[in-house]
Amino acid sequence: MGKSEKINAYGYARVSTKKQEAEGYSLEAQKEQIEEYCKNNSLQLKGFYSEAMSGTKDDRPKLQEALELCKLSDGVLIVAKIDRLTRDLHFLTKLQKENVRFVAVDNPHANETMLQVMISFAQMENKLRSTRIKEGMRKAKEKGKKFGTNNLNVYWKQLEKEIDTEGRIPKVRKRLRELLTEYPNESFEYDIKTGKYVESPIVKEIRELRQEEARFIDKVRNRKAQIPSEVRSDKALERARSLYPIVKECQSAGATSYRKLAECLTEKGIKTPLGKDVWNAGSVQTLMVQIKKIEAE
Repeated sequence: MGKSEKINAYGYARVSTKKQEAEGYSLEAQKEQIEEYCKNNSLQLKGFYSEAMSGTKDDRPKLQEALELCKLSDGVLIVAKIDRLTRDLHFLTKLQKENVRFVAVDNPHANETMLQVMISFAQMENKLRSTRIKEGMRKAKEKGKKFGTNNLNVYWKQLEKEIDTEGRIPKVRKRLRELLTEYPNESFEYDIKTGKYVESPIVKEIRELRQEEARFIDKVRNRKAQIPSEVRSDKALERARSLYPIVKECQSAGATSYRKLAECLTEKGIKTPLGKDVWNAGSVQTLMVQIKKIEAE
């Protein structure tokens, strides 16, 4: 292919954290990989665009600029790895439907289906990581505690143990670490009979393990949705047990209405559940719901 026949190409690189740069994802390293690929594949690199933004966002200015140039010049977008382009399956399929050409240097022969599977992995991994962090922080706030990173991790593990009574998830994660360490570049295999790329046994096992962990995370998420109301209910019931003799004493003294009970509890100097000095009919009504539970036991 002569120089005049070279296809226009536009490079795009992305980092989202300093840690990624330290692990070899630096913009400069990505640029070198893109330049080398274009040089070896008769592609004319017309421009290079980079930015520091999350791969879950599709409104990245530099990416949009590079994509627009690709459309206008019938060019191809080159990225070092597919997750540098996006971690959003919806965004990927949108590009594919718009017939935007792009190549990931680390897997240049990946077909449409393979790329979707790879992005699904990246999206799932990102979701799991984000869920662990957010749920740990949310639970810490709900319990009124100030947790450090270590305490958040400990609390998250306690929640997981409540769900994973058989200890399956630690085994899943251990196996995942082993596979990802031993086969860091494992990809799809070419099936000569069908002429298609298919999952290798290792890729299949990694996918299934990640799916199992994802299902487990969903169970933890459902559990955490129940815990706050259960904790509040338990605390309210326990406080009602302490107040029960006092409420009965007020009722014996003639405080049979919510308003009179409120006056009685206020006179005795008892704080409301919200820590206020003065009770009202509404706060007494809430208390009496718990009192009825106690009397029904």
